[in-house]
Amino acid sequence: MLELGLRYSLYGSFFSKDKSTNFYKPHSLYGWIYNEGENHIWRVGKKSTVNINSDGFRGIEIDKKLSSKKENYMFIGDSVTFGAQVKDNETFSSIVENYYENKINVFNFGVEGYSTDQIYLVLDNYIKKIKPSHIFYTFVLNDIEELLTDSFYHDCCIWGKPYFDENFRLHKKKFDKKINSRKKTYKQIIKSFLRNNFAIYRILVSIKYNYFYENQCTDNSGRFNPLGLLRFANHDNFMQNANFEDDIKRQKYEKIINQYINQWERFELILLNMQKLAKDNSAKLILINFIEPHDALEQLAAKTEKCSKHELDYDFVKNKLKSITEIYEIPFINPNKNNIYKFQQMNNCTINHTRKNKTLLDGHYTVCGHQFHANQIVNFLESVTE
Repeated sequence: MLELGLRYSLYGSFFSKDKSTNFYKPHSLYGWIYNEGENHIWRVGKKSTVNINSDGFRGIEIDKKLSSKKENYMFIGDSVTFGAQVKDNETFSSIVENYYENKINVFNFGVEGYSTDQIYLVLDNYIKKIKPSHIFYTFVLNDIEELLTDSFYHDCCIWGKPYFDENFRLHKKKFDKKINSRKKTYKQIIKSFLRNNFAIYRILVSIKYNYFYENQCTDNSGRFNPLGLLRFANHDNFMQNANFEDDIKRQKYEKIINQYINQWERFELILLNMQKLAKDNSAKLILINFIEPHDALEQLAAKTEKCSKHELDYDFVKNKLKSITEIYEIPFINPNKNNIYKFQQMNNCTINHTRKNKTLLDGHYTVCGHQFHANQIVNFLESVTE
């Protein structure tokens, strides 16, 4: 009875996990897209209901919105733009629309897992139909991680995806999806079973991480993993200053850094063509830098630095984006750290999902993060109209 009561209080049903969350379907061009209708998803232990239109994007029908003859804004990106953790009216695109008292139309074209190449293809497909005056692309660092590949591991499966080569020639996806065949240890299998079927287990795990893991370096998902944290290293001097135990390890790091440099070059190529596409359609492209948890939470930045055992450069991404956008004359919005801290203090909230002990639970925006992000967009719009 206790288990059933916990399931209903946590998830709104007697199932600990929604068995019908077939949220994605293959798409011939993009790789995957959302299933139309009302979908229920669980993130950070909470249930969210999202409405997907017949085009496979979040929000009401596109044609219905276009019939109102208002100025149109397109919001493109990945799961951050989509608003993976919040309700329909809590996404930053929706907040911007409400700020202007519905005098504008906003269209949320964010899709979880999309890379910059897929984001470009969505823009290319819809820009003539939407005829936007502004296009806001919220950049997240993992947008570049799959730019050189034709597949992406997401949820249960490996999804086929398109990609552009160094000559901006499109290579279409080779398959729809494959069930992930990675072998799991018995420990992983047991944990997965307990997590998916017992609310009591989830609560105990939550207590464990909220109150007992504050000072430990236990995260190998990328936040503390040295290889994952290379994206926050200054590559110009990293190899020179790093102390490697052997040549094999040095070669491994060199390979990863070279791949990362190639990803940035491919991103720059796609962004250049995105800017051309916007100009050709009389639209203004604006790039916004996502607020990484390290920028929003000083405790996390300090802990990551300690756990990574590397000298990190959290400004590397910001400076890289600033340099690229200056070359191609793309307006760039980069939130100021002091403003982020003040906003969180004034509103008693956090930008990203954190635990009680201020360790990271999920890097996506909370409602607080979406509000701050929306404020940056509104401030930009107000500044250019003055």
